[in-house]
Amino acid sequence: SVNSSFKVQISQGKWEGFQIENYYIDYGDSSIISKNKINNHSYSLAGMKELKVLITGIDASTKSVVSQCFYKNIFVTQGITNLLAQNKFLEEISYAKFNADKLAELEGHYFLEILSASHSVLNDTSILKDFVDLVTEIYNVKTNSFSYVLGKTDNPLDLIEDYRKAHRLGFSDAVAKLFEEGKIKIEDLGMVYDNEVGEVNIVLKNINFEYDGHLLDNASKEELGRLIDYLKDNEEVIIEINAHTDGARNVAMARKSFAAKGLEYTKAAHDEISAAYNLKLSQKRAKSVVDYISKQGIDINRLESKGLGETKPIEANFNLDGSDNPSGREKNRRVSFKVIHR
Repeated sequence: SVNSSFKVQISQGKWEGFQIENYYIDYGDSSIISKNKINNHSYSLAGMKELKVLITGIDASTKSVVSQCFYKNIFVTQGITNLLAQNKFLEEISYAKFNADKLAELEGHYFLEILSASHSVLNDTSILKDFVDLVTEIYNVKTNSFSYVLGKTDNPLDLIEDYRKAHRLGFSDAVAKLFEEGKIKIEDLGMVYDNEVGEVNIVLKNINFEYDGHLLDNASKEELGRLIDYLKDNEEVIIEINAHTDGARNVAMARKSFAAKGLEYTKAAHDEISAAYNLKLSQKRAKSVVDYISKQGIDINRLESKGLGETKPIEANFNLDGSDNPSGREKNRRVSFKVIHR
């Protein structure tokens, strides 16, 4: 626990041909002592510490100075806690693995992950049960999965009761994990949704183009700054930018256009021409987004563009009675991206 004293014992053991002459202990908190110093120490802050011991001696055969370095991870809890309860809990629970050398760079908290799923189940009471109103959904871009977590804390031992409750309710894989903070999360970039083939897509917020054009406005460029920061923080991520249009039909204008060309107007012909036009327009818009992101320092090899026109609507462009559905068309006009793996 914080401020509780402990001592590191170093002995010759069963080593042969290597007689310990001296050793140095680096406690991982700017405190280093040598063999002849008093070896009692305590930590003032909770968290994972990496203790290093450098041992020097004389090789019996060559008479040269040799050294060995050993490492020990020490988990320091917040405050005085029941050691028996700690030990019992540590036997039951596993922790997310992370590189101790990078501990100083980590800014985050422990959460209890009760479930990981390949698709969003945030509002599914049959799956999340009593936790449905308590959990937070986190999308993990590296595993392409959703985590459902609760109980934010600096000390994972605070999660004991939630852990036991989760296991009683059938969440046998519930585990305490350290989630990093300070970086933009993928779910912060926009609305996350699954399409019909199970791909995870993120609809970017406030991305707009000139009417019937493909050039980004200034507000859109500011919004793309968040995606650019995310890509800089996650250099392994490769994305595909998708641009979508709605499927609006201006019948009066189309009739005039057909008549001017001496053609007979039909709905099928109108739909075919509009779909082809929107597909080309969306391709230009997707490329425009990729070009802008690339100019901001993101490797073009991590970016792909694809215009989907009106082929992937989120909602219907028209109501059942054939009337216009403005709110549906607004949602269908969008720029989204998905993480792709090679």
